[in-house]
Amino acid sequence: QKEGEDKPEKYNRVTNYSSEPFSGTQETKIASSTAGKTVHDIVEKILLGDMSYSRGDRMTREAFLDLKSQVSGIKRLIDSRKQTVISTEMIVYNDSYGKFAGKFDILVREKKSGKYYLYDIKTGTELGLRDYEKGYTDPDSKKVSKSKRDQHGTQLSMYAYALRGIGMQNNIKVQIENASVLYIPIRYDKAGHIDRVSGFAEKKFTLNNDIKKLMKGEVSFEIKKAAPTSDPGINNAGSSKATTKSTAPKGEKIT
Repeated sequence: QKEGEDKPEKYNRVTNYSSEPFSGTQETKIASSTAGKTVHDIVEKILLGDMSYSRGDRMTREAFLDLKSQVSGIKRLIDSRKQTVISTEMIVYNDSYGKFAGKFDILVREKKSGKYYLYDIKTGTELGLRDYEKGYTDPDSKKVSKSKRDQHGTQLSMYAYALRGIGMQNNIKVQIENASVLYIPIRYDKAGHIDRVSGFAEKKFTLNNDIKKLMKGEVSFEIKKAAPTSDPGINNAGSSKATTKSTAPKGEKIT
């Protein structure tokens, strides 16, 4: 609800446009949501220097220590890029085209240039990380779902588009340069209790501001492979076999 409004306006969630419907059981969905919230709550507090965080009964001691280690790694990553955390868990909304709203994890500003960047924490299985770039084909219907890369690229682009309007907590209106997903692999049981946390991976995105196509799910964020070239020097870069002849005299070593 915006300030000064008697009745809250209704907005569609960004994830309604970006995410595929959950295909597992309700029990699996609740466990995944519980585990993800546990990680997000702890990450947010550590990044903001709030020392009130604890694992409670939500994860094993070993997993808790591993998570703290991963958050330290995220902090080092942000510090190495000379970026300052401006806000975490910020709600953004958009009125200019359609009504949608969402909440992302980390907004940072580069100290030297003043440019802004988004980071979004995602949790999932190690298998999910391995298959991050792949779409899923249903064996029965043969329907191909969007890859996590495409889902997250749409989500981040819509957050960035909304931030041109306003970020609710700090009344921020900014242009976002680029964004990354910080994917933390976890393992959890049917109750969402976490017993393992693995090393995070960064997935970088070049954002798209075509909001109409984003809302229709028509934008691909697939990493394009470099086009083949006829230049043998490029084609054989890193290869132990060269296609060009050596002009050095016989027996002479080229250094």
